[in-house]
Amino acid sequence: MPGILDQGLVGLALLVSMGYAVIRLGPKSVRRHLSSALGRLAAFAPPAWGLGRAAERLAMGAAGKGGGGCSGCESCGSEQPAAQQTPEIRIPVAHISRRARG
Repeated sequence: MPGILDQGLVGLALLVSMGYAVIRLGPKSVRRHLSSALGRLAAFAPPAWGLGRAAERLAMGAAGKGGGGCSGCESCGSEQPAAQQTPEIRIPVAHISRRARG
């Protein structure tokens, strides 16, 4: 009996780690669909489990772009206008020297 329990726990740990890898490393469309499915599943859970807020957060995450890091689409609005960009500073290589330690 303890062997079956051990194997079940190891199998569960492997399943959770594979799910985490799919969520973190998989395409964004897979993440969105998985988040939507988990939100719908959590919404049907009994109220005693306390998954109401988790279901709402999963549904909001699946509905739109989350407030995470930029994916490179350059539509996040964090760019500065051309007039406010800082000027580029150029230093000739001949003026760069090593500091003496001591």
